[in-house]
Amino acid sequence: ARCFPDKQIIIKLHPFDELGINDLLYGHKIKDKYTNILVVKNVDLMPLIENSSLVITSQFSSAAIDAVILNKPVITLNLFKTEDFVPFAQRGVALSVTKPEHLCQAVRQIFEDKKTRDWFGYNRESFMFDCAYKIDGKSSGRVLELIKRIYDESISNKK
Repeated sequence: ARCFPDKQIIIKLHPFDELGINDLLYGHKIKDKYTNILVVKNVDLMPLIENSSLVITSQFSSAAIDAVILNKPVITLNLFKTEDFVPFAQRGVALSVTKPEHLCQAVRQIFEDKKTRDWFGYNRESFMFDCAYKIDGKSSGRVLELIKRIYDESISNKK
């Protein structure tokens, strides 16, 4: 918020997060310090991602996959420096930040460096194919066919 006072920042709490909006706003004095931060909890994530210029999330969040699918730049926060659950940065579809003081620099890189944005776009298609296969509206049919095939094989193996 301090690095980009002209940007609207929306913090979307996880639905099961015990931290409440007021705890975050007032307990951490966000409301007093920053006028460009909005904290929400029980709202649909997809419209937020669709209308975002950038998604910053934990390396454990499926929101990063949604953001990549929606062609949004992503920064994953890995402040505990653990192995990434999904290798977004290693696959070239996100930047990974391991220290809070590096976050502003990563945001600047995404907004100001066309090469970074182009690199994400270049890697996005193969990443999406590996993680989500085809985005063609037919995934439920493929899952149904797979279930039927597994079922038919299990029946024929019992005979």
